[in-house]
Parts: sequence; structure tokens; C-alpha cells
Amino acid sequence: MAPVLATLKCATTVMSAELEVSISNIYPISFGLIDMHLLRREEDCPRVMEFKEKVRSSLLERMMIQSERFTSSPPMVATMLDPRHKHLGFLTPAQRLDAKSKLIEMGEAVDMVLANPLAEGVAPDRDSAAHRVSAMALLLGGNYTTPTATNRTDTEVENFLREIIPSLDTQPTDWWKVNAGRFPRLAKLARQYLCIPATSVPSERVFSSAGLIVSRLRSRLTPEHVDKLIFLNKNK
Repeated sequence: MAPVLATLKCATTVMSAELEVSISNIYPISFGLIDMHLLRREEDCPRVMEFKEKVRSSLLERMMIQSERFTSSPPMVATMLDPRHKHLGFLTPAQRLDAKSKLIEMGEAVDMVLANPLAEGVAPDRDSAAHRVSAMALLLGGNYTTPTATNRTDTEVENFLREIIPSLDTQPTDWWKVNAGRFPRLAKLARQYLCIPATSVPSERVFSSAGLIVSRLRSRLTPEHVDKLIFLNKNK
């Protein structure tokens, strides 16, 4: 049983990362467990086989792998935007095609926002030329002068997917800092999705830090001082 538990501990540690991108690791790690580490082996005793099967069934259910919303869930979108996992090698060809279509659809939505600043709720100066341009874009449509916007999004996604896959020790945030200018629509999506924590562990750690800071001997700390101490503790 020890090797199985060691693998699960390793997966938990990686997905509970606090200083690195974690949400994009959820599905690659889950499928790695399901397809490799939790498969029955000849040398496994009956109890280990039973344990593996229960964990596999639980993962399939909890990760919504059989759900219709699987390829459009935030963890899957983040996985597509992670240059290390963008090939989606753990999915079936049909699922990869569906995920690619979803990414193109989201890129087109970003393209509309980039073409029409009013879509983000920004109220420009009514006397400025920018406002007049934005008003025209609103009235005539964001694609009025760029009828091939959808094709540009398709091309951007295709070029992103054709990029050489970096090593697993590459930080997605570092990769996007260098390549954001080449993929502006996908970079905007990456900023929105890759910042999501994979688990609630980081927030639980904040509560643990607060419990250590506010003790019986420091009960007269003001809420403002507690906030500052926690901030310094988590951002040192």
C-alpha cells in the first residue's frame, strides 16, 4: 500500500502549490493517476486492488470526467492555456477537438472585447477621439473593419498549439511573460485562468497562519495589525 499512498501524497503536494500555477495540473495529474498509477498490477494483493479501484472511481466522479461540461470547465481551460499541457495527450481525439473548439470560441470573445473597449465597461472621455472610435465600433460592430477576426483567432490558436512544448519544470507564467505579445488573446485568457488555485489549501494555510499570529498572549492586536502581519507573513 505504501507506494500507492506515496504517489497520492505527491499528487496532493503538487496540486496544493501556493507559489506556482496549480489549476492546470489538475487533469493531467488525475489522468496520470487513473491511467497509470492506479491500474491493477499482478503483484498487488486484493486489498491494494480494492483501494486502487475505489480511488479511481472517486476521481472519475469528482473530477467530472464523464460530464458534458468537462472540456469547458475552468481546470480544462487552464490546462489548454498551459504550454506544458496544451497537447492534451491524456484526452481522446474527439475530446481534444472539442477542447480546441472551445478555446477558439473563447479567443473570439476576447477578440471582440479588444476591438470594442466599451464591452469591458470602461467609460472613456466623451470628448476624446478614442470615445468616438469606440462609439463607432459599438454601432457598427467590432469586426466592421476586421472581417477576418475569427480567422486571426483560429491562426493564433493553431500557432500556439504548434509551439514546441516546454519542459515540465517550466513555469507557465514565465512562458507567457515572454510570449504574451505573440498570442494577445490567449494571453488575456491565461491571466484570467492560470491564477486560480487548484485547491483550498492556500486559503487554509492563511487561516493557520492567523491562528499562530493571534494567540492568547497577543489577544490585544487590532484587526488592522492582524491583517498587516498576515500579509507580511504570506508575502515575505
